[in-house]
Amino acid sequence: MMLPAAQISQAPVVQCGADVPSAKSASSPPAPCKNGRPSTGSKAQHHQAQDERPSPIVVIPSPIGGLAEPASHGPQPNNVSPSIEPPVQNYVDGVPYLWTPGPLFSLPDVAQVSMMQAAGGSDYMRGAPDGTLQVVTRTPPRAFTADVSATYGNYGTVGASGYVAGGLASNLTASLAGQYHQQFDGFGTNLYNGKDVQDGWNVATRGKLHWTPGPDTTIDLEADYYRFRAGNPAIRNTGLSLLGTTAPGGAYDVDSEIQPDIQSRYGGASLVIKQALDSMDLTSTSAYREGRLAVAIDADTTEQDILSIEQHQMLRQASQDLKLSSQAGAPVSWALGLSYLHSTSGYDPVIASGAFFAGPNTLYATSKLDSYAAYGHVSAPLSPTTTARIGLRYTIDSRAISQSQTETVGDVVSYVDTPQSEAHTFHGLTGDIGVEQRLSSVLTGYVTYDHAQQSGTLLPNTFPALTIKPETLDAFRAGFKAVAGRGAFVANLSAFLNDYTNMQAMQRVEG
Repeated sequence: MMLPAAQISQAPVVQCGADVPSAKSASSPPAPCKNGRPSTGSKAQHHQAQDERPSPIVVIPSPIGGLAEPASHGPQPNNVSPSIEPPVQNYVDGVPYLWTPGPLFSLPDVAQVSMMQAAGGSDYMRGAPDGTLQVVTRTPPRAFTADVSATYGNYGTVGASGYVAGGLASNLTASLAGQYHQQFDGFGTNLYNGKDVQDGWNVATRGKLHWTPGPDTTIDLEADYYRFRAGNPAIRNTGLSLLGTTAPGGAYDVDSEIQPDIQSRYGGASLVIKQALDSMDLTSTSAYREGRLAVAIDADTTEQDILSIEQHQMLRQASQDLKLSSQAGAPVSWALGLSYLHSTSGYDPVIASGAFFAGPNTLYATSKLDSYAAYGHVSAPLSPTTTARIGLRYTIDSRAISQSQTETVGDVVSYVDTPQSEAHTFHGLTGDIGVEQRLSSVLTGYVTYDHAQQSGTLLPNTFPALTIKPETLDAFRAGFKAVAGRGAFVANLSAFLNDYTNMQAMQRVEG
């Protein structure tokens, strides 16, 4: 018997309409854009802007264990599952985050958050059909800086955040940011034991060291950590339960023999080395991250032990990116990169028990990914007011899965399905092309085309593992962007046509 889980369906989708944000939108004043993409500006100007800007206020809904999966177009996935990637790739200082804890994206050391939609992946380590969410943190300043704030709200809600930074030596600066939030009183009560539900807490922190050993070299060492716990999912029937009864109590109350509980943790470290050469820059980005998610679910929503699920997930990821790029101010902007990403994720395990089973059913599933990519782009002026850009990316994703499911009755353990191991390799060529026309000192028009791809995968908890085809997107966009007051005023208007093939859509299957 297959354990209850999220399944994926695929269907061609065509999406079009008027889109207010352009190919880039930011929560803080953005840099000028080329072809709807941010241009870099000079390195000195970039660092100065980071130091002067207040931290943008960014709230990313994180319904599952505090882990978010942002989406810019199409259905919101709202799912954290092994081997399944979100339609938007998420980065912090150039490091891919396969899980996205919302609070790590809103710490007070955040300098800028930008969304690049429908990118073909020619700028970053990994592409995705709905683009990339980019978070850039502040470079620690030499002067001592400190900022602390606190909040209080109803339901016993308290919170605090802080940022401290300064120089440790003539060529070494450091910063530390943290955030804490707790809701002591739940929205509802578990009538079975009288405990609160839909309460919880989370804490996030990030530290950064910035070292300049020479005039042409910068080294950034960064580490972060996130913890989350809540009295969820508090599942309440709106109709009749499996026992034919209606849910007692108020709108947020449950009556469950299992206390709702969900916990997650996620963290890691990165090392970014930038070296200025004679006519180009060399950047190396190395990172390691890991996380765990645990959740207890009373799937039958009654005080009887009919169907209970205890799910444990794990994730480990290591990545390396090496990029050569033109220096700021060069007449032709270009970049060439090689990247590698390894991830191991899985159910570790999922245990289903109750009257539905003769004994506990246990699923172990381990999914592995080895991804190799080469990418590059070039942007050059065609005239004093016209700029063209083209980018390409080639990706090889090697995936493997091993899984087994057993049932334990007394002292006897037997296989529900034959243990299985499978492997599959996916290839993809993606890219983008665009033209930008400066119409005035504040107004720019642009036309872009992107061919993007979501990696194919092997779906766990299916025997044999279902092969999910890569999702592809052909995105056409035309629009206008106005920037005035040195970025204080930004207006965007664009029209788009998104043509999806083999869209990977999440579907909950009951029973």
